[in-house]
Amino acid sequence: MKVCGQCGVRRGPRQRSCDGCGSSLAPLERSLPEDLRCVAVRLELRCTACDRWTPVDGPPTGWTAGAAQVACARCGVSTAMSEEHWRSVLEAAHGVADLLAPDPEGASVSPVAIDAINPFASEGAIRGSVQLAPLAVEGLVGFLPNDLRAWMAPGVLLSPEDRQPVGFEVREEMLRTNDASGVRRYAIDRRCVELHPSLLGAVSDEVERDREGTVAVIGAEQVVCGSCRARFVLDGSEHRVRCSRCGELNQITAAVRHAAQGEPRPDTWWLVFRGPSGYRRRLEGHGAPMQPQEERVWAPTPHRDRVAQERLLQTAWALGVPLVALGFAGVLSVLVALLRG
Repeated sequence: MKVCGQCGVRRGPRQRSCDGCGSSLAPLERSLPEDLRCVAVRLELRCTACDRWTPVDGPPTGWTAGAAQVACARCGVSTAMSEEHWRSVLEAAHGVADLLAPDPEGASVSPVAIDAINPFASEGAIRGSVQLAPLAVEGLVGFLPNDLRAWMAPGVLLSPEDRQPVGFEVREEMLRTNDASGVRRYAIDRRCVELHPSLLGAVSDEVERDREGTVAVIGAEQVVCGSCRARFVLDGSEHRVRCSRCGELNQITAAVRHAAQGEPRPDTWWLVFRGPSGYRRRLEGHGAPMQPQEERVWAPTPHRDRVAQERLLQTAWALGVPLVALGFAGVLSVLVALLRG
């Protein structure tokens, strides 16, 4: 697939700049192993306290009473994201990774044609990403609960060293990425895997286990070095900053970035899946969940049949209207003759 040379998000056929980072660099031709699907995500949740959208910058890092808590970047109050919330996010992300592509069949060809009913086909023919939202004016509706909205884009996670795809391996409850710069480990949330068994893991700062340096902190109305308390001036896009006073590398957490942004913006993070999505399986079964061993016998009505039906209706309409008009005129003339007589 053609992806942005800066961030790895898929570039749409008619796009000159990247949906993910805005870069106008020439796209690169990169590919994944056939059974892998990667998708970049920006997710937001509507806060139950201030009723405004707040970023969700990675997968859950803990569960309480069947829900993961998300602290609002605006008012500080936590809102619960239930298992069903996360199930819908994972299903939608896997579906986008699998079905949003220039080919209306998606990332692969199904044994049963789904091009006519793929809900992402029209978007994939133009763009490299999709907006999922509770209102039609904001994006595609019906994929997420009404208190969630997301930007999602298929792509390839690239190494910052050589812009080649990184490798993936699951070992010891960790998703490991390996490239020219080394190996990085990301914690896997087992509850999320139970909710969506095709999930391999997530690549996000919030779950990385090999982050170097100290963590910058929010002091009195400012962000300071976690080691020497020297002040940082941030624009909200930084993930790592080296202190000019003590030389310590500081990790800038999502909470610190949002504080520096003023208007909190969701981070871009990645989800990695194996195999075709549940959406594809349902489309192959014409809306009904299918088991792998079931015979796939349904196929969409060919477009040419629909065209033939439309032409038949148009012909019937073209002949029927004049005949009705003539009949009405004949009846009217008889009534006039009777009245005169």
